[in-house]
Amino acid sequence: GADHNLAIRSNGTVVAWGWNAYGQCNVPDTVTNAIAIAGGARHSMALLSTGQVVCWGGNESGQCVVPETATNVTAIAAGGFHNVALLGDNTVVAWGLDSRGQTDVPEDVTEAISVTAGAEFSLALLKDGTVVGWGDQTDGLAIPPAGLSNVVQIVAGEFHAIALRADGTVTTWGDNSFNALMFPTNLTSVALIAAGGFHSEVLLQNPNLLTPAHLTGQGLETDLNIPAGSGYVLESSPDLRQWSPMQSGKAVPGQMHLVLPNSAPSAFFRVKLTSAP
Repeated sequence: GADHNLAIRSNGTVVAWGWNAYGQCNVPDTVTNAIAIAGGARHSMALLSTGQVVCWGGNESGQCVVPETATNVTAIAAGGFHNVALLGDNTVVAWGLDSRGQTDVPEDVTEAISVTAGAEFSLALLKDGTVVGWGDQTDGLAIPPAGLSNVVQIVAGEFHAIALRADGTVTTWGDNSFNALMFPTNLTSVALIAAGGFHSEVLLQNPNLLTPAHLTGQGLETDLNIPAGSGYVLESSPDLRQWSPMQSGKAVPGQMHLVLPNSAPSAFFRVKLTSAP
């Protein structure tokens, strides 16, 4: 969050620390089997494996009152005083402070696969690789750059946003007062992006690590092409190995077919080279 931190333990419980003036670090006992977490300016939230969202901390703008429509949630994001949730049917729900329209989800956001939120704006990544924004339009925050396409990941800081394209290049927009948009011009082969309040980070692709991916939506399937050799292993949360062709915990060379089980609303996975093929 703005001045506090959250972490998920391997057993699905959540720990929080830092500024606690509004109780944002007092994790409720009901937070078990968490699969995602997010922190705002004065509040915290967790997504449970059941698709339920739990919020705690400051509630001056209703950011901790989860709406009844926020069920079967697959992903969450926290803005300054508002929240955004992606549902299993690829629609989006937002609640909390609406000072700039940051909770007014556009009607055409029906094919979303990811969401993120800044101080007073929200963004959604659609299935077709485009990005839709709403809320604060200062410095173009809620207005993704024209022609932005083939996006695979989006993140937001307080007053800036970043998009990662499928070709490993990065696009940024918003406020640049603290050089948060100043990515090196020759920066390519990016695997993951992250944003703090006023700074940005990237993880460059490693030849020994296939680009991480994200499955969301019950029953969603995908294919991965695994390089020849037996040194690649699947790391996932939850464990997807029983739905994938594996031999002794290692990926079978060729194509790996992953199926998200109905018991899990979302899953992260990557294929990692841990030994020479």
